Amino acid sequence: MFLKLTAVSGVGPKIALAILSGSSLGELCLAIASGNAKRISAIKGVGRKTAEKICVELKDKVSALEALADSSPKDGVAARAPVVRDAILALSALGFNEETSNKMVSAVLTDDPSASDVEVIVRRALARK
Repeated sequence: MFLKLTAVSGVGPKIALAILSGSSLGELCLAIASGNAKRISAIKGVGRKTAEKICVELKDKVSALEALADSSPKDGVAARAPVVRDAILALSALGFNEETSNKMVSAVLTDDPSASDVEVIVRRALARK
């Protein structure tokens, strides 16, 4: 997302970092996809015109991210991020490289999106191997 933001004219690394620090990825994607420049311009260092430019230039590019990012972390990807990270780390500790661990966890979550426990994910990943 940082690279996408810096690709917008008028947005440098400092502003891109401020934007990413000022809101969650889900909130940012929803604001861009819905054209909510007001939400983006509320971040310190981002003016109204820059926020509008971000919305216009990135609207088509963040639609895929919007599906993944959920602003309500109770049931979205954001809530599972620590569990997924821990499952990948556990598999890496068992000797799998990071890429293989990532693929194993992804396969388990594709088969059972409701899996939310690290132990369950790791067991199922090892059973698939």
